[in-house]
Formats: sequence, C-alpha cells, structure tokens
Amino acid sequence: MTKRFVLITSPMTAEEEKRLAAALAPPLGWWHQLPNTWAIVDHASAHDGSYFRGLVQAINHETRCLVVEVRDNNWTLRAPMAQGEWFRDHWEP
Repeated sequence: MTKRFVLITSPMTAEEEKRLAAALAPPLGWWHQLPNTWAIVDHASAHDGSYFRGLVQAINHETRCLVVEVRDNNWTLRAPMAQGEWFRDHWEP
C-alpha cells in the first residue's frame, strides 16, 4: 500500500531544496510546485513522518517542518494542467 505525505518547511535555500529533492529520489516520488511544500509518495510504504523530518534536519538543523501522512484520497488542486497530472498519475491509489 502506498503512503502519502505532505511536507511543509520553513524557507530553504535553492541548494538545500536540491539536496532534499535528491534525498527523495526513487522509489519515492515527489511534487514541489508550491513554495516550501512537498507532496511525497512512498510506494513501498517504507517510511513514516519522522524519516522525512530527519531528512530536513540533516540538510539544515534550523529548518522547521511539518510532516502529515495523508490517509484518504480526497484532494483538489488549482494549478496548470501539467502540474496536476502528477497527482492523477502518482497520488491516486
């Protein structure tokens, strides 16, 4: 079963965001089209919220974050079509 998370951080530098994106490499998937917000899918269900908090802390221990596991599939998005396609392709069960 796929786990889904929303990660919200305090502002990060471009380099810190690049490091976080690298840490979220496959088999994880992610969407980052809103500032300081990451939608993450874990198709292997191998991680929990503390894992993602630890990634942020390892990049910059002063960065604050909130990780929420999303357990239902009730979502809506207002964004360009190409950005919304990621949710249809990856966020759906």
